[in-house]
Amino acid sequence: MLKIIFILLFLSNFALGQSFQQLAPFGVDGRDDGVAFSIGKYGYLITGNMGGAAGTSELLQFDPSQNTWVKKAPFPGIERQYAGQFVVHGKAYLCCGVSFSNQTLQDVWEYDPQTDHWTQKQDFPGEERRAFFTFSLLDCGILGTGYNQNKSFDDCWKYNPLKDSWSQIASFPGGERREVVGLSLAEKCFAGTGISGSPDQYNNDFYEYHVMTDTWTRINDFPGVERAYAVAQGAQFVGIVGSGWKSNGEFYKDFYQINRNGEWSSFPDFPNGGIRGMSSFTIGNSIYLTTGLTENFARVVDLYLVEMKSADQLALYPNPSVGKSVLVAPIGTLFSLYDEKGLLILEQPMPDVGYYELPDLSAGIYLIKSNKGENGKVLRYVVVDK
Repeated sequence: MLKIIFILLFLSNFALGQSFQQLAPFGVDGRDDGVAFSIGKYGYLITGNMGGAAGTSELLQFDPSQNTWVKKAPFPGIERQYAGQFVVHGKAYLCCGVSFSNQTLQDVWEYDPQTDHWTQKQDFPGEERRAFFTFSLLDCGILGTGYNQNKSFDDCWKYNPLKDSWSQIASFPGGERREVVGLSLAEKCFAGTGISGSPDQYNNDFYEYHVMTDTWTRINDFPGVERAYAVAQGAQFVGIVGSGWKSNGEFYKDFYQINRNGEWSSFPDFPNGGIRGMSSFTIGNSIYLTTGLTENFARVVDLYLVEMKSADQLALYPNPSVGKSVLVAPIGTLFSLYDEKGLLILEQPMPDVGYYELPDLSAGIYLIKSNKGENGKVLRYVVVDK
């Protein structure tokens, strides 16, 4: 039986919108090193350093259709920064971080947007930590690296929300490190940059993680200079990595795009100058960047939008399967599923989340067609006996 089905699948051709669009600020105090995530059509922002060793428990929800923020159920845990998050099955999981009394944490909390309620889950079983990377996948979350008052880490872990359990996976190949950024693209995940060693060594190496084989592979280095406190965010088929800081006090504004093959290319600089500790989330094909600490040491409330436009594509994973697969296509694409006799099984547009879980099908050969103009595609889908 399939253990992991990914939200994003194999696609490599794309074209990007090449600008940052500034939106209305969210109207509360600025912060750095907070946590942001998206569920469905909404983005969320929580935690972070508000300045003067002050934190916040407010959860803010962003509605892109109205360009407005509203308060939701406050976080019941300890106020913190350098926490992590992932989203699985429409629920968000906030974990670890450091309190403003300098207590490194290992608690895990689940947020359900349907009930607007927080539930404490089993603690993270590794050593307590802050400033680590996370990946969001369809049926699990992944957490790796980080540090506490005593040491840095290279260990990585996978969380199963259905069992509320963690299992250790292959360690990060870049060694013990903190302030590493991570993002998911297609069936692969990527992580890199950050601080290692003592005295601090800043890095720009990047690695690809394959969940199905639990292995890491080094890819081309991040094209910018070595750094920490950067931000990384993926849309359906491509992502961006940039901003950040280095020990010489230099704040960075450069960004680069990465595709699911681990290939880098140029991207416009952040328009508001150098910045570190930003938060980000994705809704559909739109990446949102917000908050952070500027090179003038101001904590901002700015909100920027980047539209990530991709070529019309259609992909399926896994194929062949035992009857459980996920289809990925540009949002709004109308797709049709036919059996081997040509009978229509279903037809519908791709939902705003950018993926669709196909129904449990019996063994056989099926065709999936997208009617997206001249670029429409047809896929042959094979279901084998369970």
